[in-house]
Amino acid sequence: MAGNFGGGVLGAAVVLWLAQRVPLPVVGVALAAMIALPSLAAFSMSEAPPVATHWFRGRFREFGKECIAVLRSPRRRWGVVLLIAPGCTCAAQPLLPALASHYGVDANDVMWTNGVAGGVVLAAGSLFGLLIPTDWDRRLTYAGA
Repeated sequence: MAGNFGGGVLGAAVVLWLAQRVPLPVVGVALAAMIALPSLAAFSMSEAPPVATHWFRGRFREFGKECIAVLRSPRRRWGVVLLIAPGCTCAAQPLLPALASHYGVDANDVMWTNGVAGGVVLAAGSLFGLLIPTDWDRRLTYAGA
């Protein structure tokens, strides 16, 4: 989560910063490089050849049964609602720059709060989550977070 949200938001901040200072084609090339270059790290890893398996045989049917069981369980129903709620998954985050102008916030402010500062806080919060003991009541820790 630290890399996903923290790194993703920091990358968005870099793109916003570039968009204010360089031509659009340069921003496009920089964005493409930011997406493609980290993937090259995969070539530096050694991996054993894959072993043929029939693991997927029947797994999708099993997966469907498990999903239905979770949705029917009154104990887990609210957890599913919280997981798919947009506010909990940062789904609205890409929309914030479009809304900013309605609140008198310029692109530079969005870059810092939603970009650099937001990325650092999200990364720190994700890493801090490792320090919360697993035996605490999850409802309390979720609400506190």
